[in-house]
Amino acid sequence: MAAKAQKPVNDDNAELSALINGEPLTGTAREAFFETLFSRRSVAPKRLGAPGPSQDELELIIAAGLTAPDHGPLRPWRFLRVPDERRAHLANLFAEEKRLYQPEATEAEVEAERARAFNAPTLIALLVDITENHPKVPVHEQYISLGAAAANMLLACHAMGYGAMMTSGRKIDTPTLQQAFCKKPSERLIGFLSIGTAMRPPKTRVPVTREDHFEDWTG
Repeated sequence: MAAKAQKPVNDDNAELSALINGEPLTGTAREAFFETLFSRRSVAPKRLGAPGPSQDELELIIAAGLTAPDHGPLRPWRFLRVPDERRAHLANLFAEEKRLYQPEATEAEVEAERARAFNAPTLIALLVDITENHPKVPVHEQYISLGAAAANMLLACHAMGYGAMMTSGRKIDTPTLQQAFCKKPSERLIGFLSIGTAMRPPKTRVPVTREDHFEDWTG
């Protein structure tokens, strides 16, 4: 696949500056924002190829995550990039967990699990640091904050032209993976964010009707 042209990341945009100063987006900037928001689709990690984001682009993606709503502010999130030289170690962890929790798994199934560690050129682990019994910020809000951070990062990837997807699953809760990524008992690995160039167009999203999910409260 041909190399993807990197986009400038420090564009002097008057409309963006106005938004940062509390003024609403207008004109083409407003249209572009909603087009980006409404057109985002998840792309499975196995459908993501090179190139991934540059270092400058990755820093913008992380910065987008750091703007997530955060009551407190507790800043409960932590993001860990899995570099190429650590993918084999992660693959071994995936294989170990597959054998432990599915002893009947065939060698082909174990190898398929191992291969997941090599999908997508950029892989980010998403962690949350939970503060128990906080007087103002319940635990569920802290998880929501990480989810909002992940959503911001997914949108940033899409705005740059990359495909991305957050994945989790049963293996995330296994002690081996939790211990491999978490620095302290209050931390928890929640999932992985895979980023790269979509090798095929993502699936069309199943239409969602507003009436099924929004109405006036009458209680």
